[in-house]
Amino acid sequence: MNIGFEKSDRKLVFGMIVSSVRKASLSVKPDQRAGSRVDPIHFPHYGECVNEPTRIALGRDDVGRRADRVVRKVLRSVPLSTIYRLFRQKRVRVGARVIGAEERLKPGDTLNLFLPSDLSVEAVTGLGDPSSGFDETTLAKLPDQPRVVWENEHLVALHKPRGMLTHDGNASLEAFVCGYLRDRVPASASFTPGPLHRLDRNTSGIIMFSKSRTGAESFSSALAAHRIRKFYIAIAQGEIEEGSTLEDKLSRDQLQRRTVAAEQGIAAKLRIAPLAANAGATLALIELFTGLTHQIRAQLSAHGHPLKGDAKYGNHERVNPDGYFLHAHTLALPPFSNFEAPLLLSDPLPSDFKEYALSLLRSSSNSNSCAVEGLASPSSESLDQCILKIIEDMI
Repeated sequence: MNIGFEKSDRKLVFGMIVSSVRKASLSVKPDQRAGSRVDPIHFPHYGECVNEPTRIALGRDDVGRRADRVVRKVLRSVPLSTIYRLFRQKRVRVGARVIGAEERLKPGDTLNLFLPSDLSVEAVTGLGDPSSGFDETTLAKLPDQPRVVWENEHLVALHKPRGMLTHDGNASLEAFVCGYLRDRVPASASFTPGPLHRLDRNTSGIIMFSKSRTGAESFSSALAAHRIRKFYIAIAQGEIEEGSTLEDKLSRDQLQRRTVAAEQGIAAKLRIAPLAANAGATLALIELFTGLTHQIRAQLSAHGHPLKGDAKYGNHERVNPDGYFLHAHTLALPPFSNFEAPLLLSDPLPSDFKEYALSLLRSSSNSNSCAVEGLASPSSESLDQCILKIIEDMI
């Protein structure tokens, strides 16, 4: 005689048990469940619940943001499905009030997150992990030092030395700025200051970082609308006699880590104006209209004038220890609606670059940059003013 449950009976009984466990789990408020498991059906990977909520104080850059966006920034490594389950299970609150994922946060709000003990919250400082600071030893290896060119409460423009990464790692300019801003900007749960565009490791010059969400959004919107103009100084191989606009299609070769001309590539555009040419080299002013990786280096190379010393793009002459000379000299900014900023921000040429440029200017029979306010030949002190005057005439 067969005694026991049939297969269908076992499924029915198991379903009843699961339903009872789920109802019992959901009937207990989050702050009363210190010794219980979180819903074992929906949260099988969670550990025990904690008594006290994780409190997240909000700053000026969190105000007006959706609650789910702030929580996603706080719980950076947690899957989205888990975050939205926290909202559905009423584990996200402002004070004692349960809030939904789409609710906009207000000034003075404090988020309370009721989390299981095995779900950790990353440190929220608005400036990354305070325990991983800038590696000061990297400064000794650079030809010059990073420095602030200009700043207000929303943006900070810095000089990036040649040989320094813009971001990634504790030897980058981003790490340097992190340390500089740590005590200068309000803490935020959802906003982290960072670079708003980038420069290659061996390109020096001016680069903008955000200090607030307002600054980041305003600058990024203006950049996307092509209202910010970027001017570079370069030393190219060959003697370029006339200015021109270069338009190409470029594609990224990930295996070679190079940008190359390709029919199926992305449109790239720049304007080049020779300032002086002599002895197989040209000091050039370049306006960059698009911002593709290695764009200036790739386009000049494609047109037979790679940067002198740029081995990756076809010139193996050694003009400095880091390869080539390319400097982001000036940013032309539009009027911003939320704050005031200069219309032009410029960063003087590094000393070794300046000496090379002056040698070309002094020996060139075709120098366009000297005809500024009667200067017969720019000096080391007046060269950057000379360049800036030419840029002003181009705008």
